[in-house]
Amino acid sequence: AATCTIVNFIVTPSGLEEQILAMVVNTEKPELEQQKQTLVRQQNEYMVTLSKLEDDLLEQLSTADPATILDNIALIDGLEVTK
Repeated sequence: AATCTIVNFIVTPSGLEEQILAMVVNTEKPELEQQKQTLVRQQNEYMVTLSKLEDDLLEQLSTADPATILDNIALIDGLEVTK
């Protein structure tokens, strides 16, 4: 079975504007552009971490016994970490 992936390469005015601004900032203040790139990378990592925490929490909630849910220390700790 073959797999096909479609990639969207549409150029938007806002995307072009962002690229030009990044080039100007990189020329005039490269440390500022580097800081922006670091922050964007960090934000993406946080989003991945949040998604994993949410998935783990939903898994724990779906497998928890409703009768003993308040006694489930692992679940309560998971809620605390996700919060």
